[in-house]
Amino acid sequence: MKEINRSTLVEALSMLPEYDPPDETWQMVEAELDLLAVLPEKESVAELLPEFDPPDEVWNQVSKQLDGAGKVVPMRKWVARIAAAVVVLVAAWWALNTNQPSQDEGTISYSVEVLDPILEKNDWDEDEDAFQQFMAICQNGHFICEQPSFKNLEAELEELTEAKNELKEAIGAYGASPVLVQQIKEIELERTDILKKMMVMLI
Repeated sequence: MKEINRSTLVEALSMLPEYDPPDETWQMVEAELDLLAVLPEKESVAELLPEFDPPDEVWNQVSKQLDGAGKVVPMRKWVARIAAAVVVLVAAWWALNTNQPSQDEGTISYSVEVLDPILEKNDWDEDEDAFQQFMAICQNGHFICEQPSFKNLEAELEELTEAKNELKEAIGAYGASPVLVQQIKEIELERTDILKKMMVMLI
């Protein structure tokens, strides 16, 4: 599946804080590695075990139990067979009932989202005609438009316009979020302030 917001994901992953485990963790790991290096191999471990020879009474008990193990009461065979049949029947019943979904299962849920009127109202382009008309004055060769202070304001205005266009593209790609809308509103206020300063210089 193609990641739609790959750049956002990469940026978010790069912002994750680094984590250094405490020194005690490394000391524990080092101690375990040292212990593994000191331990002998499997074959030599068996040689390290002490030898034990049980007393004769133990062997006599084992011998008696083995002699009695061959005598099986026939009733036990029937009980074992019945128990096995019951287990098979219960397992078959359980398998059949768990594979079929119950008609009582399942829920339907829905939610209603109310669109914020601020997000719905895209009014940030309403003054764009006024900006264009004002910039047309400078295209007619007004001498104030060549002044360095006016040029600086014009450069700031262009930067803010580019930032606004980038935010509009982000809203088109990801949808209007309160953060993006607030940023566009702030940029529009700055653009209007710069335009007022430029108009004062032309008067």
